[in-house]
Amino acid sequence: MADLRSIPLLERKRRLQRLLKGRAGLLYAAHVERRGTQLFEAICSKDLEGIVCRHKLAPYVEKPATWFKVLNPDYTQKLGHREMFDKFRDQASAREMVEVASGASICVRDRNDTL
Repeated sequence: MADLRSIPLLERKRRLQRLLKGRAGLLYAAHVERRGTQLFEAICSKDLEGIVCRHKLAPYVEKPATWFKVLNPDYTQKLGHREMFDKFRDQASAREMVEVASGASICVRDRNDTL
């Protein structure tokens, strides 16, 4: 598999869109240009958390960050958000331990592994 991190965002998204085409349960997020203010207003009106902004020609790098978040200041679901994800993570860890104990799985990912 090729390492695509050095190619521009729009090219990576184009390739991802091709891979996701026709796959149920996966949603491709289109790149939005020149309408960021309208997109943010729509996000806020639907009580969503915010948007992630990236430069269309930026490669994928860890540092310096080539992206930033624009958060909805009125987002109502923020309280308890971290606890919800901690609960899901803890349940997944418990499920992985049960799989190992039962012999149902011999390959268990570490929480820090990537797919």
